Amino acid sequence: MQAPAPERKPRTLGMLVLGVAAMAGLLLLAVAHSSAGSVGYLSSPSQLVSTLTAASLTGMDENSGVNSPVSDIGSSFYDAAVVSQTDKVTAANASGGHATHHYEYIYQKYLGHLNPRTPLRLLEIGLGYGMPPPHVAGSSLQLWRAYFPNAAISFIELHEGTAEEFREEIEETGGNIFVGSQSDPDVMAQVRLLALATGGFDVIIDDGGHIPADQRRSFEGLWPAVRPGGVYFVEDLLTSYWEEWAKTPKEDSIMAFVKQAIDAMNCHSVEPGPNAQRWKKFCDVEHLGKSFASLDCAPEICAAVKARE
Repeated sequence: MQAPAPERKPRTLGMLVLGVAAMAGLLLLAVAHSSAGSVGYLSSPSQLVSTLTAASLTGMDENSGVNSPVSDIGSSFYDAAVVSQTDKVTAANASGGHATHHYEYIYQKYLGHLNPRTPLRLLEIGLGYGMPPPHVAGSSLQLWRAYFPNAAISFIELHEGTAEEFREEIEETGGNIFVGSQSDPDVMAQVRLLALATGGFDVIIDDGGHIPADQRRSFEGLWPAVRPGGVYFVEDLLTSYWEEWAKTPKEDSIMAFVKQAIDAMNCHSVEPGPNAQRWKKFCDVEHLGKSFASLDCAPEICAAVKARE
């Protein structure tokens, strides 16, 4: 599900090169960050990358005469994903395949407004074992270390060798590595125990095995580990539409869960009528959707925000 080097319009890689050349602008940006409490912002290579990605501002749309500025929210996440070679942004396969990930809009929308120095607690499922070139295992770890240098970054990884390869780097951030399957109740219980001890995760990302039923089990098992106001991202929803991947009953899949969540969020608005019970039934059962502040989906990715207390 990964593809060749990312390509995106209207913000191209050429703009990224121009951003590197404009070092004076980056230094001014670093000064601005320092004045906001980010002293020593350029003290390491990863922080330099973070400064670079933060330099992408709105108003750079080459088609601004056509596109509305309302959704032009910046490109710092896209630029960081390109630098780290993660597959969270990809180009279409030359063969016409499905790996056309453009998750930058959702991530930019929910994470792009944060100060890069925010001390987040972040958990991602999957370190990327077996990813084909140009992507490499650990690229998401590099992305998050660059984008949020102060974050404690944890991972769930099925492949023990890959988990051990990155254990030290993960623990250096203050995070933890959990070895096992994302659908294993024992693994999810370990994550919930850590969340209970630390106050929960601000961000959880499912980029694991992409099996629709496992994505649902992980969501249901890990949602209690999300802090109020935190966000849970599920990537690679395209597999819900692949017959060879959707081997479990359709009603057990992540997309069935997402659709049910929409009804659970809105069932209180049902008015009396002949078909009212069709929708009201969602208010009569327990569903995690009732604890959502919002549910936001784009092609192949959804983000659920937990209601604030």
